[in-house]
Amino acid sequence: MKPTFHSLRDAPRIFAAPALVLALAVVLALGVARAMTGPDPVPPPSAKSVQLSRDDQLLLYAELSKTLMELKRPEEAETALQASLALEPTASGYSELAKAYQSQGRNDLAVEEYRKALALREDPQDLADLGYCLLAQGKRKDALTAWDKALALEPERLRLWEDAGYAAMVLARNDAAKQYFKAAIDNQPLYPARDEDEARRTRETVHRLRQEVTKLDESLSLTAYLTYYTSRAGQSDAPGGQGGIYQPSVSGVEAAWTPPVIGLRDDRLFQVVARLNWTLERQSMAFDPDSAQGAVGLRYKPFKSQNVSFGAERLIKIGKNAEDNWLLRAMGSWADGYGLDPERSNWNFSYLYLEADRYLENPARFLFNGEVRQGWSFKVARNATLTPHLVANARIWTPDDNRLSLWEAGVGLSFKYRFNETKYTTPRSYLEVLAQYKAGRLYNRTTDQGVDGLYLTTILRY
Repeated sequence: MKPTFHSLRDAPRIFAAPALVLALAVVLALGVARAMTGPDPVPPPSAKSVQLSRDDQLLLYAELSKTLMELKRPEEAETALQASLALEPTASGYSELAKAYQSQGRNDLAVEEYRKALALREDPQDLADLGYCLLAQGKRKDALTAWDKALALEPERLRLWEDAGYAAMVLARNDAAKQYFKAAIDNQPLYPARDEDEARRTRETVHRLRQEVTKLDESLSLTAYLTYYTSRAGQSDAPGGQGGIYQPSVSGVEAAWTPPVIGLRDDRLFQVVARLNWTLERQSMAFDPDSAQGAVGLRYKPFKSQNVSFGAERLIKIGKNAEDNWLLRAMGSWADGYGLDPERSNWNFSYLYLEADRYLENPARFLFNGEVRQGWSFKVARNATLTPHLVANARIWTPDDNRLSLWEAGVGLSFKYRFNETKYTTPRSYLEVLAQYKAGRLYNRTTDQGVDGLYLTTILRY
C-alpha cells in the first residue's frame, strides 16, 4: 500500500533510514541553533518540545525527498514531495515530483507535474524531461515541441539535438532531422574530451550523425560498373541474356531516385529505378550490342533495420539477346565492416548478398543468386581501403533449359576510394576497383563444365 504522510509525527514510521534520520537531525539542529542564537538564547529543547516552523518543514521535506530518491525509493519520495507542495506549491516542487513519477515509468503523471512547473517558470531541463516523457508515450510531435523550446533556451544541450533528430526521422520530417543533426555536429567542440576515450567516443558520435545527414540528403544516386572477364560464366545464350540482373560479368549504369515525402520514411526507402545493362565481349573491352538490356521499375525497402528490398521492373528489349518481360525481385544483404571506420586502421570485412527473381512472361522462370565474401580491410589512406577476401557465389536458374546454373569460389582484392564529403556528410561517392579469380562449374552439364576465370570490375557511384 502507498505510504501516507499526514504530519511530521509519521516521519519515523515512513522514512526509516539512517540517512533520513540524519536529515531530520540537521533540521532539528537548525531549530536549536536559531533558538540559542536569538535575542533571548534558551537551553536546547527536547525533541518532543521542538515545533518546526513552516520553512523548516519545507526544508525537512526537501531533504527527505532528495535522500529517498538517492536511495531509489521514489514512491516514498513522492509522498514527501506531495506534503511539501501542500504547504507551498513551487515550480521546483512540481519538477521534483515529476521526476519521481518519471523514475517509476508513470509518464502520464510526470507530464502533468512538469506542465505545472513550467506554468510557473520556463526551465530547459524540465522542458527536456517533459519531452522524454512524451516520447515514452509515443507523442513524438509534442516531444519535439518541448525540445524546441528547451533548445531555444539552452542551445548547448548536446544530446538533445541528436535525440530530436532521431524523433524527427521517425516522423519522416527529414528536413528538420537534418537541421537537428547539423546543430549536434556544430556542437562537437562542446562535447567532453577529458581523455582519449571520451574524445574517441565524440568522434564516433559525430561520424554517425554525418552518416545520418548523408542518408537524409540523398535524392538521386548514379552507379556505373564495367567488367572485363575471361570466364565463360560471363556469357549467356539464354533469351534475355542476363535479364538485367547484376552478375560479376555484367556492365551497366543504374539511376535511383528517392522522391520527396514518400521516399525515405524512418529508414524505409521507396525508389524509382532505371537501368541499362550489357556485357563486354569475352577477354575484350569491346561492347556486345546483342546483350543490351533496359529496365525501369520500383523498389521498396519496408524494414527499418534489415536491408531487404522488393522490386517490380519492366524489362525493355534493346539488343538481340535482350527481352521484353515483367520481373519481380527480392533482394537482401548483410555486412560487417562494409563502411569506413574512422577510428581503426584495419577491421573485419564480411558480406552476404541474396536475391530471388521471377520472370512473369514467356519464358517464365526463376533465378536465385547469392554471393558471400570474407576478408580483412586495411585503411591505406584517410578515405581509401584495400580489402583482400575470399569469395563464393552461386547462380541457379529454374528451369535451367540452357544449363547455365553454376557455382564459383576464389580469391579477390578490392581497392575503394571514397570522396565527395562535407562538414556534415560522410563521403557520398566512391570508386572501387575489384579483381577476383574464381574457379567454377556449370553443374547441370555433363561435359564442358569448367568456367574458371578472372573478373576485373570498376564501379563508380555518385
